[in-house]
Amino acid sequence: MKYLIPNVGTAFRDYLNTDIPNVTATLKQIRDYTAHRDEFDEYPELRAMTTVINWKSNVSGSDLTHNFRTALEADMVRGDMFYDPASGTIGLVNWYVDRMVDCLRTQITECNVRVSVEREQEEILDPGTGQVLVPGGPKTLVDRMPAVYYEMYGRYDFTERTSTPGVFPDQEVEIRLQMNPETGAIQSGDTIMIRGIEHVIEIVNRSQLNMDGTRGVLSLICKRAV
Repeated sequence: MKYLIPNVGTAFRDYLNTDIPNVTATLKQIRDYTAHRDEFDEYPELRAMTTVINWKSNVSGSDLTHNFRTALEADMVRGDMFYDPASGTIGLVNWYVDRMVDCLRTQITECNVRVSVEREQEEILDPGTGQVLVPGGPKTLVDRMPAVYYEMYGRYDFTERTSTPGVFPDQEVEIRLQMNPETGAIQSGDTIMIRGIEHVIEIVNRSQLNMDGTRGVLSLICKRAV
């Protein structure tokens, strides 16, 4: 007869596999959103537990963030997204994943917007015939991708309108989203639609990516288009 010697790892695994409302759940792990997009049945499953962060205020949307743990043998990295079939929500792992003695530990933020990114493409002509090889106009880089949307709190900045009289607030906003083959092409100067309002991407912050620049979280600092 074989006996399983209990340890902290098996204890957490047993806890993880116990159905506790609003704490443990079976989620869909999205390593690359562009692979299947919203066809969530195509993504692998992962058991995880979430708990409220009770030492943060609600400033800057921190109430959307929860502690997140899964089994020690799981494959999880910053930038992974998780879909909860029960609530229909999608979360983004925005912290480094720590290997604890009994589990993998990080934090996850609930996505609260879908964004689309476009770039104005110049028309390309055949030098010999003058015929249009590539038509000009907006080119879609990212289409309705789940993201985390933050307002940059503080005083408003005001900019003059070029087409109508008056001024309007154009304070910066931040968008955090998964690094994947689509988002990796984003550059400063691209336009991004946030809740139906066009913004211009000023800064693409890649400091939260891995060493290869293939996984992690992109941070976009944007201003409303004039």
